[in-house]
Amino acid sequence: MNILLVINSKYVKCGINTLRSLMESNDEKIRVFLAYRDLKEEEIEDVRKCLGDNELELLYIDKDKLNGLKDNDRALKYLDKVVTIFPEDEEAHEMIRKLS
Repeated sequence: MNILLVINSKYVKCGINTLRSLMESNDEKIRVFLAYRDLKEEEIEDVRKCLGDNELELLYIDKDKLNGLKDNDRALKYLDKVVTIFPEDEEAHEMIRKLS
């Protein structure tokens, strides 16, 4: 199961609680994509520790690349990345259809 978790330093504990709950209620191995911009290394390590043998992929969000995201071409590039990671995300596919 693929999970996208987008948090900042204020929500690390909430994010970890969410992941623990998910792992406790699901026997399936999970792969977490952690999108972040301002997490400290120890906060990332806390998330990694909570996952045990589940996978963690880090997706650093560069603030400079977010400028101008209202531009359709840039938005389409980011949505394309989302549907590559989560091909079953029909909402992202619909957004791409509307922007195209």
